[in-house]
Amino acid sequence: MANILNRRSVIKGMAGMTMAPMLARVMTSEAAAAASTPPILVVIEMNGGNDGLNTVVPLSQLGAYQALRPTISLTPSQVVSTFAAGDGAQYGFHPAMSLNLALDKSGNTPMNGLPSVFNGGNGPLAIVVGTGLPGFDAQRTSHPCAREDWYVGRPNAWVAGGDGWLGRVLENQSYGRLGPSASTSGVAQLLQGRYSSGLVIGNSLASFNMNFYGPAASASSAAGAWLGAAAGGTNAMQISTALDQKTLGDVNVVNGANGMAGIAQTAPLSDYIYMNPNHVTSLEMQLFTIARLILGGSGLLGYFASFGSFDTHDLQSAGHGSLLSTLSGAMTNFYSYISQKKASFGIANNVIAMTISDFGRTPHENSGLGTDHGVAGVSFILGDGVKGGLHGAYPSLTRLDEYQLAVTVPFQNVISDIVKAIGGNPVEIVGASYPSIGFI
Repeated sequence: MANILNRRSVIKGMAGMTMAPMLARVMTSEAAAAASTPPILVVIEMNGGNDGLNTVVPLSQLGAYQALRPTISLTPSQVVSTFAAGDGAQYGFHPAMSLNLALDKSGNTPMNGLPSVFNGGNGPLAIVVGTGLPGFDAQRTSHPCAREDWYVGRPNAWVAGGDGWLGRVLENQSYGRLGPSASTSGVAQLLQGRYSSGLVIGNSLASFNMNFYGPAASASSAAGAWLGAAAGGTNAMQISTALDQKTLGDVNVVNGANGMAGIAQTAPLSDYIYMNPNHVTSLEMQLFTIARLILGGSGLLGYFASFGSFDTHDLQSAGHGSLLSTLSGAMTNFYSYISQKKASFGIANNVIAMTISDFGRTPHENSGLGTDHGVAGVSFILGDGVKGGLHGAYPSLTRLDEYQLAVTVPFQNVISDIVKAIGGNPVEIVGASYPSIGFI
């Protein structure tokens, strides 16, 4: 079983012991960390299974779309920011994704939601349609099973488990003193690698945990993996000092070290843009925290945020729009703010945000005026270096796959392209070679 360590348990287990040398994984100086500027990836989970069909509406299949959804379908007059894909097919966004945003505190006008960022396919937003788990994945419409597959990056991962694809990629890179990644939404399997599950951050930068996982059978070798530095002959007191300096295992260390407290002071982001400052949503707060960590120089390379639920079995029209509005506004304001501020904070990294969701929804509405667990959905990828436009083939509404939207872009293909962009080996992660989708 994997070791789960925190600062106190390591010190207790190491009393009177010495440590074998370990290959360094964590960069040992701020200068070294600043010398490398890999892309920073923010994964946003639309928890519960988002309905892609009402998110990006296939206007060229309007007749079939309305026949499958006589009540909850959107009309051409309702959708916004209509655009044509490369094949000439017409699409439009759910109207809730286009927002009326006031000036921010600096007098800047925020971008008007993801449709504005998309800009007919000319902006830094890619829409990958037809994404989903393959047919041989026996539990692909089960919430926990589908999520685990997305986290691990392979079909049927729910059978045997596994480390997260983002965790595996990032712990092989050079990262800063806080480790490779952080979650603002609890423990995230996506971030779990061989050694680190990443920071788990609560409602503020002063509230978090750091769990480290490793196959080591002894506390000494596990602690060595945690520190990521050669530590031959190191005694317990030296380990304690090193942990205080290099990691932030509890609130006392936070307050005593120039870590989270320093980041909070460096990047208060008092002019951060919210959709409604009097009613800040969970996703907005999570992205605000992530923005502070990025601009505050944390050195973290990957982040996980999650919100929902998108499990719209009943009265979908009443709640789906609000969720999409939150996603659109929060992602847009986050990207806009980071783009405006990163140069002044001395951040050279590209920042990419992508969405994942358990699965899509059924193409037909149900008797509760909602949709049930489906298969194919959509993913959004926003950021520097992203090639805007609609990517993949939108599933046919007249040629269904056992009454479901057929998957045209395997989820491993989306992950593969992202893994390559952030410096990983796609074949090692997803187990096969996939052609580039072309969004990055």
